[in-house]
Amino acid sequence: MFVGVGNRMWGDDGIGSVLLDSIKDHVRHAIDAGITPEEYTGIIKRFDPSVIVFLDAVDWGADPGRITIVEREEVSWVRMGIHKISLEILMEYLQEETGADVFIIGIQPAVVAQSSGLSPESSQAVRHCAGVILSLLDRENL
Repeated sequence: MFVGVGNRMWGDDGIGSVLLDSIKDHVRHAIDAGITPEEYTGIIKRFDPSVIVFLDAVDWGADPGRITIVEREEVSWVRMGIHKISLEILMEYLQEETGADVFIIGIQPAVVAQSSGLSPESSQAVRHCAGVILSLLDRENL
């Protein structure tokens, strides 16, 4: 299950939702949770996923556009977007409730400020990341 997180009206904070748009027609379950992913826990649990992948802007001080995978235990050392509830708490809750492996595919944002659209660095990273995800899913026939 893929869950896009972010605010499209705050520049690169919308990375997760834009990335989800690029893959949603090719995956079984996709939810655009915007800035309130905690409101989708019931829906996520009903799908009984074995894996939950959050897609989000993640600031870990890297060059803009860099892509990373963040395990639940590592969330405390990165800055997330402007979500109401910590993804660390949400990831822990969903892992306990579903038994799923839960992690984040994150992209280092360039600009998080009120504006629509992604920076060029983030747009390029989203295209690359979507291609890798779809290639891996195709290889696994998921």
